[in-house]
Amino acid sequence: PTHKGVSMEKIVERIKGFRELRQNWNGYGAEPLKPSVIATALHFVDLIGCSPNIEVFPTARGTIQFEWENDFYYVETEVYPDGSVKSFSQWKGKFKHENHM
Repeated sequence: PTHKGVSMEKIVERIKGFRELRQNWNGYGAEPLKPSVIATALHFVDLIGCSPNIEVFPTARGTIQFEWENDFYYVETEVYPDGSVKSFSQWKGKFKHENHM
């Protein structure tokens, strides 16, 4: 499926590509991502499906972060190697919400 130019396959392939990250992948000593965080991120994508304006990237903390933003809201969700998920959302200038799952 495709939604506004972002395909599910493209997101999945990007996450799977994080398996190739090696020691110091960010130039500041970051460790390679654990297989468990990649598996958690793939499961998360399977649950949420494809979404508009999504950005997915690895972090130096060993997590994978998803971000969505438009004129009205900003949402950030981070998945961890232990299977936990933390999310933060903000309606631009009005409401903030943080959730730990």
